[in-house]
Formats: sequence, structure tokens, C-alpha cells
Amino acid sequence: MIKRKNKKIPFSLIMFVMGMSLHLFNESLTALRMLTMYLGYAGYFCFFFSFLFAIKEGNLKLLRHKYRNWLFIICLYSLFMVVHGILLQHPLKYLLSDITPYFFFAGLLVSANKNTWNAIDRMIYFHFIAVLSLVFYIWSYHGLAVSISNTFAMVEGDTTPSLYWAWGLLHTWPYMFLTYKDGSLFRKLITSVGILVFIILAFLFAKRNPFLLLIMIFLLKMVTDIAIKKESIKKTTSLKLNWRKYIGIICIVVVSILIIRMIIARASQLTGFDYYEVLLSRLTESGDVGSTAMDNYRLKEGREAIFEQAETYQVLIGQGLGSVVDRSQEGQQNQTIIESGMANIFLKGGVIFTILWYLIVLYILKDLFSKKKDSTVICQLLIIVFALLSLVSVYFSMFAHVSTGYLMCWLGRCMARIEETGTEIETNEDINYCT
Repeated sequence: MIKRKNKKIPFSLIMFVMGMSLHLFNESLTALRMLTMYLGYAGYFCFFFSFLFAIKEGNLKLLRHKYRNWLFIICLYSLFMVVHGILLQHPLKYLLSDITPYFFFAGLLVSANKNTWNAIDRMIYFHFIAVLSLVFYIWSYHGLAVSISNTFAMVEGDTTPSLYWAWGLLHTWPYMFLTYKDGSLFRKLITSVGILVFIILAFLFAKRNPFLLLIMIFLLKMVTDIAIKKESIKKTTSLKLNWRKYIGIICIVVVSILIIRMIIARASQLTGFDYYEVLLSRLTESGDVGSTAMDNYRLKEGREAIFEQAETYQVLIGQGLGSVVDRSQEGQQNQTIIESGMANIFLKGGVIFTILWYLIVLYILKDLFSKKKDSTVICQLLIIVFALLSLVSVYFSMFAHVSTGYLMCWLGRCMARIEETGTEIETNEDINYCT
């Protein structure tokens, strides 16, 4: 029997969890219309010290060789983008806004140590509970009469809390969904309620990406499970089905659908909106779902805006950190005009940086379907799905939001060494994400 030694909690982990909690609290205050930036600044200081201590603790050596090389190249090219942005005399506020997200790289190094994974999982879990509580609290201001138009109209004076902003903070629901089966009964309950609330509000806000994300996770998870279990199925002499499990899943799905239908029907009576028709019209606004996806304004707007203002050489090397596009309808610069993560990466670093940045996805995809399976499959699925969604959303790009910190945690787990030194060997059973 292997004796497990009690290990001290890494200081880098403590500082990172503090930084993430401060950032989440700052975002929560923004949703409550209690605007403050000081907590965000304090969070960046925590990330800075977390990064330094993670290097001192040797976490950089815990990354696999190909990923260390990738990280080194990304940091080197990012330094070039900083210099490029300074030479092009980009406004200082935009330059700093593009530099600060790199502090989230601390999460990448911290999560490379497998001994921190359970602590990071608990952080995500407790943050999910806090945000879900915030959503219920703010929802009480609006009741069921919620739509994207009247929600924005109610907060023009910045006096009513923003339900839309709080809803967006539930972005860790895919991780909670993928770790559902290993959780405690209370965690399963929280996960089910949180995902149900997220989907209901996605209907009320007529948002398409959440449903696309759900479908992609289901499909990729199914393909991955088939690939992983293929050999074990061949060796199985008898097939046993857990009927209680499947009956339970069917009951949960049916009950969830009924609850969603009842809430949306009541909301339709109060607001006069046909939410199903509004969502369907957004999915087929260009004729069909495929045409709508290809003609997405986020793809066209970002691409056209970048090429219009870029010099020929900037298509290759980018316009540097701090670069923004011109919002033609208002005649002013606004760095949030491009809502595509890939377009933002291309804007800052051009073709070269875009290829380098998305090279990590190919590495992870190769690891996902390799013969040697490990406990990072969940994080690999998340990175691949968010990378695909970066075409039409801000996912998988460096922007100053707490979601970037979670992304770096999952990325760090994917990049960590599979082999462990010492007496322990990492297997699926060794890591319990949901303790």
C-alpha cells in the first residue's frame, strides 16, 4: 500500500485562487452596477506573484516538452507585439488592456502540478455556486418578464442590476456538466439547476452560442468515449446496461424540458414575445442554419474591419497589442467591436500569431485521440470546443475577463506531463475532480 505524504499547499496556488476570486467578485459587482476596478487590479497583482512562485516551485518543468516550446514562442512573439504596438503609438489604455490578460498565464503553470487539480476544481465549483446565487438574486428584480431588449432598457441608468451580465458569468457550466457523474449529490443538484437556469435565460435572451456549445460538447464527448472504450468493448464478453442510470437521465431531461416550456410560456404571456420564434429567426436569418453560420456578422464585420485598416505587412505580423478597429457607425475606436476570438488574435498578431496560437489545438487534439489516455480528457474537450467557438465568440482569446483564467487552468492540465515521478502514477482513478 502506497503511503501518501501530506504536502504543503503551494503558495502559487493560494495567490492564483485569491486573484480569481477577486476578479469574479469584481465582475459580480459590475453586474450589480457597483462599478469598481480596484479589485481587478489587486487580482492582477496576485496573478503576478502566483506566476513568479509557480516558476520558483518548478512548475514550468511539469509541462511537456512540446508545450514548453509552444509557450516560449507565444511569449516571445507577444513581446514583439508589445514593441510593435508601442512603435505604432497605440493608446496606452488599449495597450495595457491587451497586456493584462497575460497575467492569467499563472493559471497555466499552477494547474500543471497535478497536486493542485482538486483545489482548482473546488474553486470552479464554489465560484459556480456564488454566480448561480447572484443570478437568482438579480433575477428577482426582473421576474419572468425578461428579454434581451427590455433587460438592457431597464439598466440604462445603471441602477438596476444586469441579469444579462450575471448570466454570462455562468460560463463554467460546460466543465460542471462534464464532471457531473463524479460529483456528490449536492454538486449534481447545483450543476443541474445551474445548467437549467443558463439554458432558460439563453432562450429568453435569444442567444445562439450556448446551444451550439451544448451540441458540440455532446458530439465530441460521444466520439471521444467511443474512441476510448473501443478496445474494452471488443474484449467484453457480455454487455450489461445500467438501466437505472439511463432511466434517471431520461427523467431529468423530460422534467427539464417541461420546466423550460412552462417558464418560457409564462414569460411570453408577460412580455408578448414569442421566444421560440425569435430564436428560430436568429438561427435562420440568412435562409438556413448553415448560411446563417457562414454569414455571421461577427465573422464578416471583424474580417472586413481588420483588412480595411491594415497595411499589407500587418496582415502577416499583425497590428500589435493595443490595436483596435474603428466603429464606423459611431466614428470612434472601440476594442470590443470584434466579438470573434480568432479575429482578435489575427488583429493583434496577424497570420503568424494566429497559426502559432491555434497550433496548441492540434497538439491537444492529437493527445485526445492517442492510445495513452489520462485524466485530462475533460479539459482537452473544453479547449477544443472553445477553440472552435472562437470563430463567433470571444472564447479562446486573451481578454481581461475571469473566464480567461478558467481557460488557462484547463489548458495547463492539457499541457502537463502524464508521467509522474516518485511513487505515484497518474491514472483516471488517482484524480478525483469532484472531492
